[in-house]
Amino acid sequence: MIRAANLADRFRLSGTEPVDRASYSAGMKMSFDVGAEERHTVVFSFNKFWGGLSITVDGYDVVRTVKVASAELVKRYDFVVGVQERHYVTIEHHRKLLFAGLRDQPVHAYVDGVLLAQGVA
Repeated sequence: MIRAANLADRFRLSGTEPVDRASYSAGMKMSFDVGAEERHTVVFSFNKFWGGLSITVDGYDVVRTVKVASAELVKRYDFVVGVQERHYVTIEHHRKLLFAGLRDQPVHAYVDGVLLAQGVA
């Protein structure tokens, strides 16, 4: 079991940044690094206006989709990063039941079950 104190040494959060800086932000982009010896960069981006969602690892698509409508309030994306040094990544995209496109949509990224990054779309 990995201790939370060791995670600061193993993972580095690159940060989150809004895609556009208007008063109503239609999208967001969040990136973080995974791994100590075998480094990988995970990028999550989502645009509420167009519904485009993508998750890439080192520039390669893991998920690329357009969300027009969804009955799920929490959408989970699970995948493994690394070959020799494997890490289990889960990204949770939360939304409200009504007027989701006009409201904040929290995004949480977990690596090996520990919250590593979070942002708001």
